[in-house]
Amino acid sequence: MEHVLNGYNSTLFAYGMTGTGKTYTIFGNQKSNQFLKIIKNKKNDNQGISYLIIQELFEQIALKESEGKRKFEVTLAYIEIYNEQIRDMLSTNPKKHPNIIEDQTKGLIITDLKEISVSNII
Repeated sequence: MEHVLNGYNSTLFAYGMTGTGKTYTIFGNQKSNQFLKIIKNKKNDNQGISYLIIQELFEQIALKESEGKRKFEVTLAYIEIYNEQIRDMLSTNPKKHPNIIEDQTKGLIITDLKEISVSNII
């Protein structure tokens, strides 16, 4: 969390065989794995790591901004890599697949990836 609050990009990555609990670990006990619906569901006591991290992030942002130290901007992208295919989970075009390219100054980047600005957990 400290690195994120200092301006570094961060990734939550789950890897493993089918049926080993990746979705449960990331999203908790949910009927649906649609990310935007999941992070809005505050009634579930069994939240996954994604909800808990985002909750902590915005609590830390509120604390730092109330101290007047910094102003924060948070953007979110959500991808799935399955069978070597990248899928943008926020895109409204299911046939459009982003690509990974290597930029000499930025390093690895994912092209055509939709990012959304978020200002709170709701």
